[in-house]
Amino acid sequence: MINLLGGDEQFGTKLYRSFTNNQFTFYYKPDIAYPYLFTRVKVEEHRTEELLKKIMSEIFEIDHNGLPGNYNCGAISTWFIFSGMGFYTYCAVLDYYTWG
Repeated sequence: MINLLGGDEQFGTKLYRSFTNNQFTFYYKPDIAYPYLFTRVKVEEHRTEELLKKIMSEIFEIDHNGLPGNYNCGAISTWFIFSGMGFYTYCAVLDYYTWG
């Protein structure tokens, strides 16, 4: 995908634009991996940490509305727990993790 979109710089720019143009919807399950895609782009790796902090502090609450969107069998809370520990899995059946 990175090559199809023109390389690291173009991919990183287009991906970040999805966050700044309100095209990113955290509780839409395919989107929850998007912040971690920056770890695949050498010049944009810092964006993962930046976006994780923002998502975890602005989207999650500590009251009865704590989990955003549809709970969906634990996907959102699992994302939060993994992200809070600093890593994430792109695919639950693989033993590959990326750092956040």
